[in-house]
Amino acid sequence: MFSEKEGWYVSTLRNTEICCNKIIETHNTFKTVVDFYADWCGPCRMMAPKIEEFSKVFPEVKFIKVNTDEQTELSREYSISSLPTFYIFVNGKRDESLDVIGAREGMLRENIQKALDKIKQ
Repeated sequence: MFSEKEGWYVSTLRNTEICCNKIIETHNTFKTVVDFYADWCGPCRMMAPKIEEFSKVFPEVKFIKVNTDEQTELSREYSISSLPTFYIFVNGKRDESLDVIGAREGMLRENIQKALDKIKQ
């Protein structure tokens, strides 16, 4: 389904037949951050170590990386037009108010915390 990458809770989606919703449903006990990236994208490469760091800071969150060049259908389904793009899912549903477009480390950290705070309410 997906391959575990060395790190805490960071997985890279590899199977083109699996929809992101299926993966999020599988992990709906976790809050999920989906990182849409490309290998050639400089800002994506800049954010990669930050995602690894966040996976340790927020161990209750599942991080899934989606390579947009390999997952073109999924990228179209989610209308990805800028990279990196981060979508946050809570209880298996995307919270569009928490989307982060671009290499905005501070905003991503804040929005992950907001997602966790929403769950606690």
